[in-house]
Amino acid sequence: MARGRRAGELALTRTPATREALGSAALLVAAAAILGFNYVVVKWALLGAGPLTVALFRAVFGGTAMLAICAATGTSLRIPLRRADLGAVALPACLMAGSQLAFAFGVANTAAGLASLLANTMPVCSALLAWLVVRERPTRIALVGITVAIGGVGVAASAAAGGHGSHALGVGMMMLAVVTWAGSNVSLKRWRPVGGETAFATWMLIVGSFIFVPVAGIGESFAVHWSWKFVGEAVIAGGLGQVGFLFILIVLSRGSVMRASSVSFMVPVFAIVAGALFLHEPVRARELVGGALIFAGVALVVFRGARATLAGRAVLPGQEGPSGS
Repeated sequence: MARGRRAGELALTRTPATREALGSAALLVAAAAILGFNYVVVKWALLGAGPLTVALFRAVFGGTAMLAICAATGTSLRIPLRRADLGAVALPACLMAGSQLAFAFGVANTAAGLASLLANTMPVCSALLAWLVVRERPTRIALVGITVAIGGVGVAASAAAGGHGSHALGVGMMMLAVVTWAGSNVSLKRWRPVGGETAFATWMLIVGSFIFVPVAGIGESFAVHWSWKFVGEAVIAGGLGQVGFLFILIVLSRGSVMRASSVSFMVPVFAIVAGALFLHEPVRARELVGGALIFAGVALVVFRGARATLAGRAVLPGQEGPSGS
């Protein structure tokens, strides 16, 4: 009787931790579903405007959503005025702007599921760039993970040789988006002034909006097939990803960086399912095999390559990926 009572008391003492774990898991699943579905929304928006213009709308509405998140969470948006701080914001912002542009072209020219798989290699690119730029040498296990993930990209990209909506241009632009996105993260690590990632991510989106205005104006003359449907898609494509980012921030606030990092493994699953359901995109065996290799490689980099700490950091917004950036 006493033993049963002690077991019951022990179960009660575990209840708060269990509830927090379940709540974090639910938030991460919701974030992954949002970021995965965002690939589909971006492809819908691309039916009404060119990639440059869609990138502009995503930066504008994404920045607006991030401002709302900062206001709701009490995050300071102190404008960096020191010369070193200006450089610390300008370089990541330019790299992120390039990532967003490449992402829009990549999603426009490849399937949503394949795009999300390729975007999932960002931790691998971050680990490589951190090794080259800030001398963060990855562990042997992380090096194995990098090799496996690169092999997975090759297998998955081979599916782009044929099939509707997937071709080499899209694969190349997605990988360019990943490299510039990783470069933005590495530059933040090396030159970031005092402040949090949320504030810097917000400023990067705002600066990116100003960069996209002349680019979209010159490149596409802001050509848009206006409709309420397009406006809704543009707003969702820009703001929805930031909701997913907010969910990840909540999990991070509970002190579990590794748990929050796991969201990157779930996003491609939801993107592939959403692409098949809403865009009728075929799921090829090579994409599944390549995706499995990418997942395995990224898992080794994020969860076992502890010395490559940058790869384990939370994703920055607008990126759902540039995911679902």
